Order: sequence, then C-alpha cells, then structure tokens
Amino acid sequence: MTKAILRKDWFEEVWMKWKINPTEVEKTRGTHPFGGGHTELWMGNHPEVMKNNIYYLQYIDKYKLKINMTVHPLQRDNFINVSIKNGDVFDIKKVVGDKKPYLVFIEDLLEHVSFNAVGEMLVKIYDQMELHGEIIIKTLNLQEVIKRYANGNLQFVDFVKYIYGEQKESFDYKSCIYNEEAMKALLEDVGFTNITVDIIEGGLFLYAIGRKSKSY
Repeated sequence: MTKAILRKDWFEEVWMKWKINPTEVEKTRGTHPFGGGHTELWMGNHPEVMKNNIYYLQYIDKYKLKINMTVHPLQRDNFINVSIKNGDVFDIKKVVGDKKPYLVFIEDLLEHVSFNAVGEMLVKIYDQMELHGEIIIKTLNLQEVIKRYANGNLQFVDFVKYIYGEQKESFDYKSCIYNEEAMKALLEDVGFTNITVDIIEGGLFLYAIGRKSKSY
C-alpha cells in the first residue's frame, strides 16, 4: 500500500485532478489521495464532498494564506488577523499586498458595513482571492431576531443591541442585517458560486460559504 504525500501542489495535482483521472493520480501520488492507504479505487463522489477531510484541512492550514476579518481584534492562529478597529477591512490589498488569500473568514463584521459599501468591499476581496478560494461569513440572522422580538422572546434592550449594535465606539454601530435570501443574493452578485447558507447558534446567526470559481 502507498500513501499520497501532502505536498504543496496537493490541491492542484490530487484534489482537482481526481475527478478527471483518478487512476493517473494513484499512479503518481499513491493509491489513496487522502492518505488512508486503501488499494481500491475511491467509489464515492468526487472529493469535493469531502472538504472536511483531515488531510485537506491540513493542506489548507500549512500552505494557504488565510485572512480573519472582525470588528474587534481577534487572533486566530495561522491567519492574518485584521479588524475595523486596527486595520483596513475595506481594501484587502492593503493587508496582503500582491498575495492571494485562499480563505477569507468574516466574523460578525458584515452587519457593521453599510449597504452601499458592502458590495464594493466583497468585490475587492473576490478580486484578490486565489482561484478556487473560499469566503466564509458569519453574521446575524435578521429574520430570527425579528421573530423572537415579535413573539416576546427577546427583550427590547437586547433587540436594540442586536439590530443597532453596542454603540460604545463608532465602529460598534450596525448598518445592515441580512436573512438567508439576502446573504445568498449578495454573494451571487459579487460572483461567488457553490454558495451555502446555514443557520447556526439556535437560529440567531447565518453561516455562509462561497467559492471563487473563475477570475474576471
């Protein structure tokens, strides 16, 4: 039994080529691209459905540039961390220069960006990203907040904080909040594909993922 080696070209030479010619991949990189040592051919769907595979995640962590964007400074290991408070989230090129991030994680930030500015911000991110790269956005779910308040399950003071922000500093104010449909439409308008929008944390937050499938 042989085993695929996690090298820098793993994504292009293993992950992307597997759906085209799995036999050739096995000849050059081992009998199982995910390091399991299996001798049989992989009988499932193309590995696109295995994005949580540990070897893929190790590859991303080791070789790919990742950006973490937040309102307040938040350190994520192995990420370039930038926040509204201490950096320029509106022009990612100022953060990474000519480098192309594979993963951009925007956490609890989008609702602090005005509706007129959010499109331009995401377009700049898209243009800077590596082809096949991913954007992940965690943001408040407007529909759930309104439902809880209307049903009497959310106090007025908490409703105000969710909708308008803590308002302790200038960047604490919220400008635009999304539901599932609006979030998906926003990412589609920018050019992202393979979009999924999940509801997390009891319904209060959206977790959206999009792929850069082509460059313009």
